[in-house]
Amino acid sequence: MPVSEGHESLISEDAQKIRRRKANFEQHLCPKRAASEYTVSQGPSDSEMADQDSTGEGDIMEEQVRTDDPSKSPVDEGDPSVVDLSVVDHNVTETTVSNSAADPHPIEADVTIQTLEESTGAFKKKAPRSSFKPRETCLFSGQKPKTAETPFATTTEVPISASVVADEPVDTANEKRCVTVLTRWSQCDLERGVKLRFSQRWTLLCKHDTVEHVLPSGTSSHTEKELLSCHSPSGTLQAVIREEAGHQYVEVWGQNGLEKSLDLTALNKHGKVYEDAQFACLAWSPCEKKLLYVAEKKRVEPSAHSSVASANEDGGLVLLEEQDKNIYVEDWGEGLVGKSCPVLCVADLNKGAVIVYAGVPPHISPGQALWAPNGRGVVFVGQWNEPFRLGLKFCSNRRSALYYLDMKGNCECLSAEGVSVSSPRMSPDSCWIIYLQGQVFGPHHQCLKMMLYDMKNRSTSVLVDVVRRAEKGQFAGIYESLPSQCWSADSERIFFSSACENNKKVGFLSSMDQAEDMQLCSVGGADVYEGFDWQPMLITPPSQEENHQFSGLNFGAILLKPYNPPERRKTPLVVNIHGGPHAHFAADWNATAASLTKLGYAVLMVNYRGSTGFGQDGIESLLGNVGSQDVKDVHRAVLCTLQNETTLDPDKVAVMGGSHGGFLACHLASWKETPSSFMEVLQPVLSSGLLGSGVCQTFPRNS
Repeated sequence: MPVSEGHESLISEDAQKIRRRKANFEQHLCPKRAASEYTVSQGPSDSEMADQDSTGEGDIMEEQVRTDDPSKSPVDEGDPSVVDLSVVDHNVTETTVSNSAADPHPIEADVTIQTLEESTGAFKKKAPRSSFKPRETCLFSGQKPKTAETPFATTTEVPISASVVADEPVDTANEKRCVTVLTRWSQCDLERGVKLRFSQRWTLLCKHDTVEHVLPSGTSSHTEKELLSCHSPSGTLQAVIREEAGHQYVEVWGQNGLEKSLDLTALNKHGKVYEDAQFACLAWSPCEKKLLYVAEKKRVEPSAHSSVASANEDGGLVLLEEQDKNIYVEDWGEGLVGKSCPVLCVADLNKGAVIVYAGVPPHISPGQALWAPNGRGVVFVGQWNEPFRLGLKFCSNRRSALYYLDMKGNCECLSAEGVSVSSPRMSPDSCWIIYLQGQVFGPHHQCLKMMLYDMKNRSTSVLVDVVRRAEKGQFAGIYESLPSQCWSADSERIFFSSACENNKKVGFLSSMDQAEDMQLCSVGGADVYEGFDWQPMLITPPSQEENHQFSGLNFGAILLKPYNPPERRKTPLVVNIHGGPHAHFAADWNATAASLTKLGYAVLMVNYRGSTGFGQDGIESLLGNVGSQDVKDVHRAVLCTLQNETTLDPDKVAVMGGSHGGFLACHLASWKETPSSFMEVLQPVLSSGLLGSGVCQTFPRNS
């Protein structure tokens, strides 16, 4: 509550310091409290966009500016809007002002790839969680910040996942059914400075393939301290792995509440359960009596006993390693600290016991496991431990393979040797396994193949090949993990999303004779609390900046500008550079960019050559040219933007980035053509803490 001046002295000095710190934090938008998973310090996980304009030396292909007007929110229209899904984005009209790029190399396949432009969701309005007195003027732009509905006191919901958990007929004669969709979201609580997760359930009343009514979602549920969760095949049960007070539990929830709970820590069969994206899994067996997951191998203290063992699935014994605390144990690196030797574990819900699988070859680390047909074994990805474990999270080019392990401990390799494998997904009819496959070594993140394994004939074929270069706006390859539930119920279609130039597209695969049009239906409304202009661009480097080994490559950028800039005052520009370097800025929600725009800045997010979403040639073009080609691309994008956007202030330009983006920021800050005004405006922004730990914070003034 506000405190009057007469009672100010009653507040302790520590409390006043905390209050001043909070006000300063809210004012300068500390990235640790940003309501998004795309923060500056995350580097390689940032999505990427690029913009470049012509200075007479290079050409630019520019798309029409799109404006989101807060006064014209589609939410006011009651019924959910239905959007026609086609390759063409009807909201953006492209004009080409450049020479044609190099000839694309289309890939022939036995399937059709239909792409759907992902709609840019509106931003939800929330009541302020706290009040604060803002500065009179913004530290960088010199404008007076708005005090109402600022993003500092607002938490933004970021979608994590969605799945269909029930599909039941309600009127068979009229082909009506009821579909239940479970969505999971992330949200920051600015009061406590923590990231929260919650879920929403949507009930859809459908007729044929059309959504007739969407029932209100009701109150959201806080998924407190959940590490992993998964619905059973029948949709009647939900398994949750939860951590509380130093213990990890397996919980099974049904229609009448909690049905079973196992204390994994007390059972003492393994170490911590894995919850990461590289190894973790939680899968129901077909009989819904067992749960499959991955955990750290249990290590026992040295003792006088000659051997220590634990029971496995077949009733045999698994020898446990003795732990010598004087010996260094190598883990899997950044984001996977403390994770060294994963094991496959099964929780038997009827017996209330945990079993550790035996038979995994000692030279690999298992993960991303799923049940084989009829639950008679498991399929998993095995990561090679040699030559070393470090660097798996941001290096998808590590050697790995797909394996099948039966109940007796017999292990068989299903994929080719000498490749990198990820995202195995079993079809609902248990006849097919799809997975992603890439090269070993080379670019640490690259365009991937989608492989199809025939369980009956035990053969493998290429479903989607690597895309070297794509025609403009067309499918540009697969660069991301597959969704956990990517198969359609009839095992005929595969749904996924992937980077495509400055966008992220949703698409599906089907056989040639079953190509069809599909529609997206919005199930939830959102209020637009702030609008801004955004402009995606494709830039052609000038001849002196061409990579002659990969000539004709374009790169991209996205420019965001305040919706209502002040009159007779130019807008300062913040250049945001993604990490990776093989990562991507997409035209989706980015809390950092939106907050800077709210403060009065324009934001330029650059997808330099080497970013994902532009084909494998673009990625390979950066090899051997790091610190040169990428620096020139960002510099070119800034020059083009300043030339074409006369509302931007060339004397107020700052640069920010994390990881590889911070590396490029150092180069750009000492670029020989960088004006002195660039450094003059950069220092106050850095000192404010606005850009966070991902920014290079010491730049030589006149280097």
